[in-house]
Amino acid sequence: MELKDQICSLELAKELKKLGTKQKSLWCWFEYKDKQGSVYNICDKNRTYQYQDGTKLTSDNKFIASAYTVAELGNILSKYGNYITWMTNKNKWAITRMNYMEFPELDSDTEANARAKCLIYLLKMG
Repeated sequence: MELKDQICSLELAKELKKLGTKQKSLWCWFEYKDKQGSVYNICDKNRTYQYQDGTKLTSDNKFIASAYTVAELGNILSKYGNYITWMTNKNKWAITRMNYMEFPELDSDTEANARAKCLIYLLKMG
């Protein structure tokens, strides 16, 4: 399994940051500029890991948001109750809250994104 399948997407990471989640994760989304404009990469919190195109990350790179892993999101979600995730017959990951009749079933292309969507939903609902 590739790293990109184990962390939440850039868009969901930005949304979680906007909603006030602590920006503390093993992996982070960073932005750097090249000749064609902005490029987004994932690296570890110490900026020692280079990803995708092999670009070396420096202190000039701009931190965008924490790229939460499946495990990190599971840990955060456990504070809100019990959840169940599963692979649907359409090759999507789904998540729902156990024993909670009015909680929607959320799905996504990866388990990390499904969990991120669940957390976003909970944060927006207050």
